[in-house]
Amino acid sequence: MLTGPVYELLPRHDGPKVVYAAASRLGAPRLARERIVFKQTPYALEL
Repeated sequence: MLTGPVYELLPRHDGPKVVYAAASRLGAPRLARERIVFKQTPYALEL
């Protein structure tokens, strides 16, 4: 789950970011400000 505290643990990057997670607790304004493209992972991944 992408939360504020989890986001703060990620390595710094000056460009746009794509983050894959089960869900995001960050609102649209924060995602835009941080230049994050959030992608939800499927609950069941087939390998």
